[in-house]
Amino acid sequence: MPENYYNLLGVDKSASQDDIKKAYRKKAMEYHPDRNPNDTKAEEMFKKVSEAYTVLSNPNERAYYDRGGTPRGNNRGHVNVNINDIFGDLFGGGNPFGGNPFGGFQSRQAPYPFANADILISTRISFKNAVLGGKAKVKFNRNVACDHCKGKAVISHQQDCPSCNGTGYHEQVHQSPWGGGFQKIQTGCNACHGSGKKCDPCDKCSGKGYFVKECKITVEIPPCLKPQSKLAVKDMGNEFYTNDKKYIGSAHIIVDFPNQQEGVILKNGNLHLVVNAPIDKALADEEITVDILGFKDIKLQLDHKNQSGHVYSIQNKDLSGFCFIKVLLDLPKNNISKENKEKLIKTLREIYGKSDEKLKPVSTSTSDS
Repeated sequence: MPENYYNLLGVDKSASQDDIKKAYRKKAMEYHPDRNPNDTKAEEMFKKVSEAYTVLSNPNERAYYDRGGTPRGNNRGHVNVNINDIFGDLFGGGNPFGGNPFGGFQSRQAPYPFANADILISTRISFKNAVLGGKAKVKFNRNVACDHCKGKAVISHQQDCPSCNGTGYHEQVHQSPWGGGFQKIQTGCNACHGSGKKCDPCDKCSGKGYFVKECKITVEIPPCLKPQSKLAVKDMGNEFYTNDKKYIGSAHIIVDFPNQQEGVILKNGNLHLVVNAPIDKALADEEITVDILGFKDIKLQLDHKNQSGHVYSIQNKDLSGFCFIKVLLDLPKNNISKENKEKLIKTLREIYGKSDEKLKPVSTSTSDS
C-alpha cells in the first residue's frame, strides 16, 4: 500500500481541491531537487508528494483512493507522474526551476554547467596591501546567458515538434518490475528540449544557452584586512534565465595574504611588533618613530613609568585596527668609561634602590600581546 497521500501533503481528508493544490505547491518548492542538490531523501519526498497530488487532484482517482482502492496508474500501486504537466498546472506553464528536476532532460532551459549563480574567486595580495589597503586586480571567467534565446539554447517555432507530436516527451510501456501489469515511463524529448515545439539550436550561442566571458575587475582592499576576508561584487556572477527572467549572481573574492613580514604581524586586523627603544629616550619621556617596513611611520610617546616589555596600543587614523607595539628598553651600544659607568650605577641605585630579588623568565613574543 502507498503512504497516506493526505499526510504527505499535510492536509485533512476533507481538504478542497484548492487546499490540495496550495499544499502541494508548498511541498514541491520545499523538496524540489534544484533546491536540494545531491539530496536523495529530498528527491524521494518530491516524487512522493507529486504522486500524492496526481491522485488527489483527480476527483475520480481521489474518490477511488478514499474508498480504500489502490491508485490505478498501473494497477500495482505506482502512479504515472508527469512533472511538467503538474508544474504547468500550478505555475502557469512549465517547471519554475527550468528543466526536468531529475536530470533526464531540460525543459525550456539550457543545460547550464553551473549550479550556483554566485562565483567564488581566490586572489593573493602583498603584505603591504593587506596593511595599508589599496586595489587588487582580479581575472576570472563567468557564464553570461544568451539574451537571444533567453538561455533556452534553442529557438522555438510555432509548429509542433515532429519527434514528439507536440507533447514534449516520449512515452514507453514496460513490464512492471513489481510483477503483473505494465508501467508507463515518460522521457523528455531531446529534439525540442521538452517544449513541444519544433526547435533549432540558437545560432548566437551555438545551442549552449550561454557564453563564457573573461572578466577583469579591480576591487578595493580595506586597510588591515582580516585573513580569508570575502569581498562581494554584485552583478559579476553567472547569469541564467528562469521563465524568461534573467538572474545575475555576485562574485565573491576571497583575499589571501602573508600574515607577517620582517617581524611585523597582521593578526585579526591588528598589527603586532616589538622594538628596542634607547633607555635615555624612555627616561626622558620622548617620542620615538617606528618604521613599519618602510611604508608606514608610527609616532609613539614613551612613558618612563612603564617597564621594559610594556605593550603600547595605538589606533592610527590610516589603519582600521590597532597597532600593538611591545617596547624593550635598550642600553647604549657605545662603550663608556669606567668612571661614567660607576656614576651611572650609583645614580640609578640612588633613584631605584639596589635589588637582590630572584629573576623569573619572561616572554618577549608578540603573541603575548
